[in-house]
Amino acid sequence: MKLHPLIVLAALASSLAPAFAEEQIFDSSQWRSTKSRAEVIADLEIYRASGLAELESRDSVDFPGDRYAQARQRYLALRHSPSFDSRVVEIARMRGEAPQNLAGTSRP
Repeated sequence: MKLHPLIVLAALASSLAPAFAEEQIFDSSQWRSTKSRAEVIADLEIYRASGLAELESRDSVDFPGDRYAQARQRYLALRHSPSFDSRVVEIARMRGEAPQNLAGTSRP
């Protein structure tokens, strides 16, 4: 009795599958965020307001292009503005979080 080669190949492949299906364990306890949730939310707001979000959502981004450079400049100006720190405090309070020490947070 001859076994069809495809049946043998399928049996072999199915016997190897459990070896590759082992669960990968990732320990995230070693990772600590350097930003508060309020700061991340405020940063996302200015990322969208600057136009970077729209430009970077396309299939191909023209990084050296004028539109991208202008949006990047708007983002950096917003990020370094005193209103950014004010927005972080406002968001933290709305979320019921204690505002953190914001000295120097307007630096990327």
